[in-house]
Amino acid sequence: MSATSLALVMYIVWTVLLIFMLVGCRAMLVIAENRSVKFNADGSDVGQRGLRITRAHANCVESSVIIVGTLLLAIALQQQAVTDPLAYTLIACRVVQSLVHISSGAVWAIAIRGVAFLAQLVICLYWLAMMAGVS
Repeated sequence: MSATSLALVMYIVWTVLLIFMLVGCRAMLVIAENRSVKFNADGSDVGQRGLRITRAHANCVESSVIIVGTLLLAIALQQQAVTDPLAYTLIACRVVQSLVHISSGAVWAIAIRGVAFLAQLVICLYWLAMMAGVS
């Protein structure tokens, strides 16, 4: 399996893991605090941590058009030689972005998230340009 294919799998798995984190957060509220949870789509019913997990997951889903789309395009065009060298860097940036998003809303955290997200966009744009033959 190429690094590109594995990065695609890792992105999907990471998105699913964020769902499991959210389910765990909700389950803890139901079991530990013996209270019902409304399952609000925005995460407003699960406290600050749950809200952050919800937003981190939503951001993965929102960004999947760009990231998954670019990785799938590389696979479809058999251009993994373009994407393989930075595939794991892209995933590392996504995981960092999500973990920082979950951990804090402080200014420093927002800056780190922004840099991690920007890195993902730059990598995808670079790949798209390379696949289009722009050098």
